[in-house]
Amino acid sequence: MKVQDTSVDNMWEKFKVIMHDGIKQFISRGIGKTGNAKKNFQPFSANLKLLIHRKHQIWNRWISSGKEAVYKEYKVIRNKVKSEMACAMSCLVTVIQL
Repeated sequence: MKVQDTSVDNMWEKFKVIMHDGIKQFISRGIGKTGNAKKNFQPFSANLKLLIHRKHQIWNRWISSGKEAVYKEYKVIRNKVKSEMACAMSCLVTVIQL
């Protein structure tokens, strides 16, 4: 290809074709990822959502009242939420690994 015989537009089109062919050949498009099999997967069951809501209610009640009995009730619910979350997360990891 002689520079005198071609215009800037023709050289640009040839360059663009070569670049697009190279990109198609050597750069992956990311199709076929299996890591995001379920994008909207929510590990929270209805029971867990209810427990979390209850925990927040009891927390607010304890903050406003300062009573020790309310705090003890909060700790019980907090521990239940923690154990349920651990179970839900272990189930989630199992699903992702499959």
